[in-house]
Amino acid sequence: MGHYIVLVIGACRPDALERHTGQPLSTIDDDRFWRDYADALAAGLANFALVAGVEAIALGGAIILRRPELWHRLTRPTYVPLRLVPAELGEDAPLAGAAALLDTDEQTILH
Repeated sequence: MGHYIVLVIGACRPDALERHTGQPLSTIDDDRFWRDYADALAAGLANFALVAGVEAIALGGAIILRRPELWHRLTRPTYVPLRLVPAELGEDAPLAGAAALLDTDEQTILH
């Protein structure tokens, strides 16, 4: 059986994309930019799943939660079987994950 991982997209380091684009992500209304972003993210998630051996990834964070039109691009079949789902805790997912890590043996955490 594989693992289940929650990734928070955009909440941890949105400044990296903002430096790349030269503007806050909340102001970008360019469909091509978001299409390209989703395609690159989908490839990155598939690569991550292959290396980490995960079967499903729950995605949370401001970008994913506020841009539902990205889901159809993210969930297209790739070379690795992967199930992507929205994080049930929404923007609170990072807090719940951090709380869960407090009682987790560090040797079992994928760094």
